[in-house]
Parts: sequence; structure tokens; C-alpha cells
Amino acid sequence: MAQIYGTSPIVTEGLVLCLDPIDKACYRGTGTVATDIGGGGSNTGTLTNANVGTTESGIFSFDSSQYITVADGADFTFGTAPFAIEQWLNFVDFSPDGDGWISSYQVYRVEGDRHGIMVFYSSASPDLEWRLECSENGCYPAIIDLDSYINLNEWHLFTVSRQAEASLKQYIDGVLIQEMTTADGGTTPRSTTYDTDWGFIDGTVFIGNYASGDPHEFEGKMGPTRVYKGRALSDLDVLQNFNAQRSRFGV
Repeated sequence: MAQIYGTSPIVTEGLVLCLDPIDKACYRGTGTVATDIGGGGSNTGTLTNANVGTTESGIFSFDSSQYITVADGADFTFGTAPFAIEQWLNFVDFSPDGDGWISSYQVYRVEGDRHGIMVFYSSASPDLEWRLECSENGCYPAIIDLDSYINLNEWHLFTVSRQAEASLKQYIDGVLIQEMTTADGGTTPRSTTYDTDWGFIDGTVFIGNYASGDPHEFEGKMGPTRVYKGRALSDLDVLQNFNAQRSRFGV
């Protein structure tokens, strides 16, 4: 199932959030409101600074102190159901302000609960990792070493798709990089106990940041952010979404 928005056919079945700055229905080029153009259209984003949307037409720009928030809602509480999250990202600094890690998509409830889906680490510079993690209940499902996949000032589409309760896939530019299957109660990469029920992941969604006032902000350019709930993206779905927009980002 696909829908045309902007100029691209994107998979829309299960789409609960889509913030795409090239579409005037989402962002008109001024102000601090980014309207959800996903399935329900109810998850409006709030830009902390209007410059996020005006630095360059058709993208969101983050200078390591700016971010977008989306209010807490049932659409972002996944439980044990399938889900998928995608972001087009272009890093201009892997450790802005000397920070050891950054987050481009984070669900924030209380300080210290790292419910991060798009979390990137550079503390062992020049190493860079893409991690999916949530500190509560020991969930820490996946790590990818990104050094051989991306560089600064390049556009890439990052996708995570949970096919089933204990099965996670991570893609870069439509290509499957890692698939991880870990049973509930299994051992995570951090030697903690893996919890496959992500029902406790709730709170404000931070796009381009870890939490208000926290120094783990993404610095760079961002295209669409898409969230799917109750539906995983297949390998073909991920490739479709990538091919639909790759020419826009010169990939």
C-alpha cells in the first residue's frame, strides 16, 4: 500500500507518524509546527526553534541545541507488537560539543531511561556505533559498527523494523545490515537480561535529541521521520521507501 506525498510513493500501511519537511502539508517553511502527514495525522511535531525548518528548504537542520518534540501517545508504545522507524540523516559531527553519544530519535520519560531507537555512539572515536537500547528492564538489543557504512556529510536512510516480539532488523539505505533474534530473558550485548515487551517505552518523543536540556543532541540535517505501529516493514518495503526518495538526497 502506498501513497503519494511530496513526489514519492511511500509505504503507508501502519504509518502513525510522518514528518517530512519537503511537504508543505507538513511544514510551510516558517514557524515551529510540523504537522503529521502520516495515517492519523494526530502526532504534531513542535520545533524548539524555527531555524530547524528554515536553514535549507526541504530538510530539518539541527545545530546540536535544536530538536523536535511529539507529545506522548499510544502510537509510540509498542509493547510486543511489530513496529518500524525510519529516518533520513546527514551527520555533520559525530560528537557535537565533545559529547560521547547522540540521539536522533528518543522516547523520554524520566532522566536516565534511555528508550532510544536511533542512538549513535562515538565515545571510542573514531568508532561510531548504531545502538537500539532502553535502559529499563535491561533491554539492549542491537549494535552495529558504522565505520564502514557512513561518513560525515552524507545522506543515509536508517531503518529499524521489529518483525516479531524477539526479532529486530536494522537497515542502511535499504540494505539489511543486521538481524537479531533474542528470546525474552536472553542475554543482551551488554550482558543484561533482554525484555521483549516494550510496553514501558512511553513518553515524549524527541527527534534530534535525547531529552530537553540534555547534551546528546544530533547535529546535522534530517529528512523524513516515519514511524509504523502494528506493522513491520519487510525487506522489500524498506527498499521501496529508500528508492522512492534516494534521488532527493543524491544517494
